[in-house]
Amino acid sequence: MMHKRPIHNVLTVLGMLGVLLLGLWLYEEVAGSERTKQRAITAAESYVKTTYPELELDYQSTMYLFPYGSYYSVKFSSPNSVDTILFVAVSKSGDIINDSYEEVMSGETTYQRLNASYEERTKQLFKSDRFPIPLDYARATILRDGDSPDVPGVVLEHLTFDDEFDLPRYSADYGQLYLSLPDDTYSPNDAPALFRSIRAFFDEENLPFHSISLSATVGETVYNVNDVLYEEIASDNLSNIIRARTISLL
Repeated sequence: MMHKRPIHNVLTVLGMLGVLLLGLWLYEEVAGSERTKQRAITAAESYVKTTYPELELDYQSTMYLFPYGSYYSVKFSSPNSVDTILFVAVSKSGDIINDSYEEVMSGETTYQRLNASYEERTKQLFKSDRFPIPLDYARATILRDGDSPDVPGVVLEHLTFDDEFDLPRYSADYGQLYLSLPDDTYSPNDAPALFRSIRAFFDEENLPFHSISLSATVGETVYNVNDVLYEEIASDNLSNIIRARTISLL
């Protein structure tokens, strides 16, 4: 009987120690650690120097990608090329998993820069006090060729590496606007005037687009107007075009 309490105390301490170690292990799984982070950076720097000696690459940042995976993404960029951005995936033990150089060579990195420029420019316009209609949500994008069966997209092989983009040209050819209106602010009868006011606004900003899709809820009815083309908005037949592209859901 005299030995039960010391044994109980030892078991309690061991249990607490086990919980602590489990907590530390779980924290490192979720957040990584400075030790494994530095190991990943060192491994990635050695990898890019060996694998791509012809490229001038500077270390930029490191991100631990939990919960998508228990590994680090180490980012490098070139001071001489805006489109040379390389991500190296490295395990916590310092093993190289893969890199993203194929995205540089395929034009994907160039496309991402183009689309980001378009999204940033249109985001500013959607927030403008001069925008002609109220918005609940708005997004603009330039799709890749093949991203959608219904609308055209830019062919990656046609993009010029490190190009200073002619954004109005790409916008006119491929720019897709997706607008969601606040409830009870849309009228099918007034839709032609609404679309024309949007086109006039973007014309003033020298940023024509390829097409607009719009959604709005009026009472119990949801209206989805799909892919009205920029040139169609100037048509005398716009009312019929909008009616044909509208799906009403009750």
